[in-house]
Amino acid sequence: MAWTAAGWGQALYGLGNVAQAQKIVVDALWTAVELQAFIPLLFLIPITTLLLDYHKEDAWRLKLHTLACREPFLSEAPFFRDQIWSQLPPLEEVPPITHENQAEARRALWTAVSQLLAEDILTQ
Repeated sequence: MAWTAAGWGQALYGLGNVAQAQKIVVDALWTAVELQAFIPLLFLIPITTLLLDYHKEDAWRLKLHTLACREPFLSEAPFFRDQIWSQLPPLEEVPPITHENQAEARRALWTAVSQLLAEDILTQ
């Protein structure tokens, strides 16, 4: 579900239906976290970051954007760079990712998404 929810949420967001996009994305985030499905989580991070930006949740947007850009799949893919990250304020600095700290970066991403869900940031 999370795989398709990312694209569906992005389409709804692009069409201006933010409330429905948000509901789909939040439900899919919960599913990804509960199942510990990392790849589906990665696909949801860009639209989640755009939703945080839409709601002026700047601290959360910055945190998730920074963590996402430490994941090569998200930071190096032309689609995400051109269609998502270009819509957000540029990051001042992204800590480098190395093989040694990749597990720590991924744990930080899981923790951030879990906190975001626990605090109901996108369901208000």
